Amino acid sequence: MMFAAAKVYLVGGVIAALAAAAGVQTLRLAGAHTQLERQRAAAAQLEADRARVALTDALRTSEKMAAFAAAQQGISDALSKETAARVAAERSNGQLSAGLRDAYAAAARRRPEAKASCPDNGDVGDRSQALDGLFAEAGELLARSADLSEEARSIVQRRDSEVKALTGENKALRALMDE
Repeated sequence: MMFAAAKVYLVGGVIAALAAAAGVQTLRLAGAHTQLERQRAAAAQLEADRARVALTDALRTSEKMAAFAAAQQGISDALSKETAARVAAERSNGQLSAGLRDAYAAAARRRPEAKASCPDNGDVGDRSQALDGLFAEAGELLARSADLSEEARSIVQRRDSEVKALTGENKALRALMDE
């Protein structure tokens, strides 16, 4: 009987030890589960912070790109306007040069008519013809000089416009690259 009572106590003790061990394991498991949840929450927070920083950086970059594009558009528009104005001035000066040439050519054509209507005096006619030649030559030189002067001015203005555009583009690129 004793043996049966000892057996009962032993089985009861083993059951109590197993119950205690199961309780300890349950507490450890709950602690591990809580720690795992904290780690998951910290990882999620870290990922959210990274996403927020990436979004902020992307927004800043897109604002810089928009400012750069606007600056590029402004430079392009200014260069187009300056080019159109320069071309219009070249056309106007070309028309002026052509008008000078036409005026001197018309004067040269009218001289023989004037000479024919004047009394015949060879010396005056030769002088008049020589003066007509000189005037025609001077007119041609003046028109060519105006053409060359305008061409040089146009080249300088075009280079100035290009330098201004490149300077503006350089500033826009620096603004894009700076934080």
